[in-house]
Amino acid sequence: MDAHHDAWEPLLEAARQGRVTLLFGARDTEHNNAVVLKDYLEARLKRPARTKPRRTVH
Repeated sequence: MDAHHDAWEPLLEAARQGRVTLLFGARDTEHNNAVVLKDYLEARLKRPARTKPRRTVH
């Protein structure tokens, strides 16, 4: 997910401002993409916010 910061950074910024709700349609409530994304965002929230946007090199 580190390679696709443009996909999760808006969610991270929203989470810094308040509560974010992640929805999922999987039957397994413990093993699904929303759980992985939640864990990833929570880990990122523990880091200091960046002041400059990250540049992507292709």
